[in-house]
Amino acid sequence: MTTIDFLGPARRRQAPGADYGALKSLVATGASRQRGNAELTAEERTNLEAYLHYKTIQPHERAPFHTPTFTLHRRGFIHLPAMTGTGGKEMDHSALEGRFDEIEDVIVKGDRLWSVFTLHARHIGTIYRQPATHKQLAITEMCVLRYEAGKLAEGWFLGDEVSICKQIGIGVTVPHVSGGASLAATPSVAASVGGLMTAAADRQKPGTDYGQLKSVVTKLAPGHRSGRDLTAEELSAEERANLDCFLRYKIAKPSERKLYQTANYKGNRRGIVHLPELRGTPGQELDHGALEGRFDEIEDIVVKGNRLWCAFTLRARHVGPLYGMPATGKTVEMLEYCAMRFEGGKIAEGWFFADELGLALQIGIPVHAEDGA
Repeated sequence: MTTIDFLGPARRRQAPGADYGALKSLVATGASRQRGNAELTAEERTNLEAYLHYKTIQPHERAPFHTPTFTLHRRGFIHLPAMTGTGGKEMDHSALEGRFDEIEDVIVKGDRLWSVFTLHARHIGTIYRQPATHKQLAITEMCVLRYEAGKLAEGWFLGDEVSICKQIGIGVTVPHVSGGASLAATPSVAASVGGLMTAAADRQKPGTDYGQLKSVVTKLAPGHRSGRDLTAEELSAEERANLDCFLRYKIAKPSERKLYQTANYKGNRRGIVHLPELRGTPGQELDHGALEGRFDEIEDIVVKGNRLWCAFTLRARHVGPLYGMPATGKTVEMLEYCAMRFEGGKIAEGWFFADELGLALQIGIPVHAEDGA
């Protein structure tokens, strides 16, 4: 019997030595300008090549690609380990046969590299206390990496944990805590959150210096975030305009954000996709009326050419029905990531990816397996 390698084209496309422009992109539909090796510095090409090599090997072989002081600031999957008593431990890679990470998009800037990839593997052993299903899995994950002399020095990951639950049958039921409770926010908590938002808003207001924005991978880097490669002076006029547009977009109300998008703006993925599907309403947009005082704090950002990638924390007070759960009055936090492409200083395409399980656990949204899992 002949086995067809459906991932063969992906393996060839992202093999070491691949042209930057040959790699997949999440926000290149109809783009008139394509990326390529010519836009990379020697350092960026070295770091991209190191990443492509890194993606050809199995997790237990990756240590030689790290610096001696490599620091992992966030694992891709943190909620499921905590729920199953294995918090802080790495995923059991022996439970995943034939793992291959298909790169969906990548952006390289100075000593930083951001990537979105799909983890493909067969589930052959116990993972998060769930026995083998022998199903072929596909799990979205993103990473922010910093390199030193061509080796990985720091890493930060965000994985799609609801997708794992759905594919291998992990049910998540958490008590709904708002029954009979007042929606009045605790003053000390409200003041604390308000103070955090005020400080963040001041740090990321339009016109701010690129180097003053937060980063998730500079705890070991000398100096401040901007370093030698992320200063405002290193931004082109186009990049500065795109960053300023994004900062204005982030302080605008959701109903006003179309002002910062092109007339033919295309949203290729919403940040929250699984929770609406589990409710039987696929494609449903987040009900912004259920979230009072929403503010998105930028955790990290990279701007290169006509692309901008950002990781941010959505904070708001849960005051209305949200994916089937009544208001809790709680201040919720949710990590989210976006990739954007700009045209003429406006957002032409966007792709979003959120920590849906983190939100579900905070307000009690049940998560269940796909039919047949």
